[in-house]
Amino acid sequence: MIDINKKIEMCVLNDYYGNLLTDKQKEIFEKFWEEDWSLFEIAEELKISRQAVHDSLSKAEKVLVDAENKCNFIKKSQILKQKLTKISENFDKNNGEDIKTALKNIIEDL
Repeated sequence: MIDINKKIEMCVLNDYYGNLLTDKQKEIFEKFWEEDWSLFEIAEELKISRQAVHDSLSKAEKVLVDAENKCNFIKKSQILKQKLTKISENFDKNNGEDIKTALKNIIEDL
């Protein structure tokens, strides 16, 4: 059974850094993490061994984790979202409806 937090983390990493993966890594990664295929199902579909699927998946995960460790885009995005949320909450008190709407749009886009 896959830990839901790990699944969310992997999917978010893929959203940010998935273009760093090879086409084959991306296909395997998405089948496993986003479509809930088993290693066996992926191996059977791609006509490769389960070990090859496992190795490709491990390499893809390492590429994504390393990219976040170097760039910190996800962390920076979360911090920015928290700050914008706080600004938006402060405008509730001041009735800055136009600014509040604009900030909420920015938050949703992040």
